[in-house]
Amino acid sequence: MAFGSQRADGTHVGVVAHPASSTTNLAFGGVDGRTLFFTTNVAVGYVVLAVAGAALPGHRSGARPSTWDDTRPLTVERRVERFDTRMDRIVAPDVAVEELGSGGVFDDLGGGPHAKYARSLEGTVWDADAGHLFFSDIGNDRRLTWTPGNGFSVLHPHTNHTNGATFDGDRAILSAEHSGRRISRLAGDGTYTVVADRYDGTRLGRPNDVVVRSDGTIYFTCPWWDLGTGDTCELPYPTFYRVRPDGSVWQGPPGYRVPNGLAFTPDERVLYVNDSYGVGDVGPNIKAYDVPSDGAADVASERVFFRFRGEAPGTPDGMKVDLEGNVYCGGPGGLWVISGRRPRGDDRPRCDAGEQHRVRRAGLEDAVLRLLVRRVPHRAAGLRRAGPAGHHPGGLSATRRERGARGL
Repeated sequence: MAFGSQRADGTHVGVVAHPASSTTNLAFGGVDGRTLFFTTNVAVGYVVLAVAGAALPGHRSGARPSTWDDTRPLTVERRVERFDTRMDRIVAPDVAVEELGSGGVFDDLGGGPHAKYARSLEGTVWDADAGHLFFSDIGNDRRLTWTPGNGFSVLHPHTNHTNGATFDGDRAILSAEHSGRRISRLAGDGTYTVVADRYDGTRLGRPNDVVVRSDGTIYFTCPWWDLGTGDTCELPYPTFYRVRPDGSVWQGPPGYRVPNGLAFTPDERVLYVNDSYGVGDVGPNIKAYDVPSDGAADVASERVFFRFRGEAPGTPDGMKVDLEGNVYCGGPGGLWVISGRRPRGDDRPRCDAGEQHRVRRAGLEDAVLRLLVRRVPHRAAGLRRAGPAGHHPGGLSATRRERGARGL
């Protein structure tokens, strides 16, 4: 049976923990798709896994190695606890977590008038064609790149405080704009398009993250924060939305407090949507929805796939799924690894909440990988601004609506 059709709750099998800050976003990349890049509030890094990420629209393997010479190991206290052999399939015993930048590189994070939007790095995407990672520095209203051998540079100097981002099937960049309050599309030729900024005539809240199905269907989360800008929320409740291939917008169900990360299973038959805080007694969680062939999430199939527990800093945020169906998501204490299926013949009861101390007392399966990261203080070299290829043609004020744009 395909993973996407399984309805069982997920099992917590590991954590990459860094108590100083939250895991904000993730991207699979590298030569074979096994390099998992991550951003936190203060750092960018990566870890090479044993499993490749699920295929993304427009993604091709890059002609780059999975490790690079211009990185260094993070300053960490390492402790590996393994209670489940499935963890060995995901993270090798001798795994190294590499730092790409932290400390002084982002000391001005959220500086100046942009601090209200976020003091965080987000929107992590691996561009195989360009051979670089790009991500959003929300507080400074810019998109940065990291290129092996060349370090960091500014790709787009203005992004309307973009949070999440992804490629569509034509390798255009889809962005969830915080201050623009819309989903936008930046094509390779520089054409900028508004994909969605309203639902039924009502202005959106603060789009947070965005994913696209192989058929062109776009899903995005849309919570609301006041942020001291004087804007008002016009929608009745926070939830997730779908943009159909014809450009029309569908509204998801209520029941979310801060809808955040989204991801599809490898077969695209299930959509995961997490809630950073949750409603009522459920708490931070990941919900799952069946997705039939027409790409429309079945609201009647809604179930809680996983519940987060823990006192460490961090909440569910960016989320990715690998080819075996394992889910990677920010959570209390760092990056959580959640298995969506049990080994063949394993009929033991499942952990329905990911609560580590309860799992261990009950003797259920669990594996924890802890990498305790502390911020590394150092003076940063100046960021380089990208040349014409990194320019944002037309500027974000040159907005035009093309609902029927190819691939949307």
